[in-house]
Amino acid sequence: AAKAGLRLFISEFGCCDASGGGDNNFDEAAKWIELADKYDTSFILWSIANRDETCATFVPDCTKITDFEEADLKPACKWFIDVLKEHKPKKEN
Repeated sequence: AAKAGLRLFISEFGCCDASGGGDNNFDEAAKWIELADKYDTSFILWSIANRDETCATFVPDCTKITDFEEADLKPACKWFIDVLKEHKPKKEN
């Protein structure tokens, strides 16, 4: 699809297993970003939630909708923020 010129978007990928739990695996998650870069594709990390799950963005007791602090964020979100700060897509067409 990318080679045909269609615009693609990875609507979700995560840092843990498909259940939303387990340990974070940032090396595997980084492979999604590498794939997105290879095909000039946008992406977003799963899951913007405040659940007691590895994949959640926010800690369970965070009920804010703005003005988040580092203490409100789960490890996967902190990792993703760091990735985005350093991200420089490498277009390979």
